[in-house]
Amino acid sequence: MTVGRKVAFVGGTAIVVYGGFVRRRLMRWGASDEEVAQPYLGANLVPDGERGATMAVTIDAPPDQVWPWLVQLGGDRGGWYFWDHLDNAGRPSAHRVHPEWQDIALGDYVKYWTRRHGPVDAWEVAALEPNRFLGLRGLSDLGGRSLDSKQSRPSAYRRPMELPVE
Repeated sequence: MTVGRKVAFVGGTAIVVYGGFVRRRLMRWGASDEEVAQPYLGANLVPDGERGATMAVTIDAPPDQVWPWLVQLGGDRGGWYFWDHLDNAGRPSAHRVHPEWQDIALGDYVKYWTRRHGPVDAWEVAALEPNRFLGLRGLSDLGGRSLDSKQSRPSAYRRPMELPVE
């Protein structure tokens, strides 16, 4: 078998494995069948939008203990609680709830931190139900171009976060 055929075989196999197994799991990471089937909070934010992915994590805490961490998200606030070198330009995420970052309202902007420009407006608070739902609308496309606020947006640019009330 030639090198070209080996590369084609490995590449083709990788595509089949990713498309058939990996992607399906990533698109519903941590979500139960019930969560995937139920109506999607915030779906009305994107007229004619289609559900792209349902990812979930179970946190052993009531919504009123999780909510303060969500509302302080942002590059100029608490960070993103993820890989800080990847998504926060190396700045550390908060390790505690900060009272000064607890106010958030519809129309507020959530910033993303960049190494080159510092904090930039990245999302707008589009929906807000305290202790239950925070819907963020992206202000740019994946190429960094500004989106027209009067145009409908693809569901990929909406980043809703729901706290189930039990």
